[in-house]
Amino acid sequence: NSPETVFAIGSITKSFTALGIMQLQEQGLLSVHGPVNTYLEGYTRDDGVTLHHLLTHTASLPREGLFRGSDPVSLEEQVEYINQRHMLFEAAPGEYYAYSNAGYILLAAVIETVSGQTYHEYMEEHILKPLGMNRSSSGTDTVLLPGQAQGYDFSSGTPRPLSRYHFSSIVGSGNLYSTVEDLYKYHEGLQENNLLSTTSTQELFSPHQGDWQDGYGYGWEITQLYGYQRFSHGG
Repeated sequence: NSPETVFAIGSITKSFTALGIMQLQEQGLLSVHGPVNTYLEGYTRDDGVTLHHLLTHTASLPREGLFRGSDPVSLEEQVEYINQRHMLFEAAPGEYYAYSNAGYILLAAVIETVSGQTYHEYMEEHILKPLGMNRSSSGTDTVLLPGQAQGYDFSSGTPRPLSRYHFSSIVGSGNLYSTVEDLYKYHEGLQENNLLSTTSTQELFSPHQGDWQDGYGYGWEITQLYGYQRFSHGG
């Protein structure tokens, strides 16, 4: 295991999706306060859910989208599936926090619709390449990449390689691969406002839900540790 070892970074992907949304807002192609059904034809409910609600997990959507194990799922199928799910709360969107991969899958679909590129193409062209994250990529299958860490299950006493599910099921919410070195480049790019204006970057790291001790920005968990402000995410 080294700084060049490739890992599936899981839900750290959400911060990349949020960054893409903010880039598109800066280009005037969307507004985070616009309704989801403005950008996605397949999302037909008039429920007041906005991109802001998706970004902050306050849309009252279920936790997961459509999952088929090792079989692929298209974003069109995801939008149709999520569109038919019941809301978790009777209250209006924005009232309650409920962590939702489904919400970030919808954001990936918005990126595709608004940009005219696939989510993979958008991430590559507008985030990964500009930052020199050459060992990072957007996964949409079950392939084990060259140099990727392999997880193991030890519950039986004998290590067995973990099965890999199809990453098309979690596009936008958990499908990116990266390395320690590349994530440091990502950190530097955010700190130096290389991909967004200072104002938009501050939006990523402001508690839109909760507060500075226990809150959520746009794709980032906001907490405090040992007297320091911490921005992080599980993955």
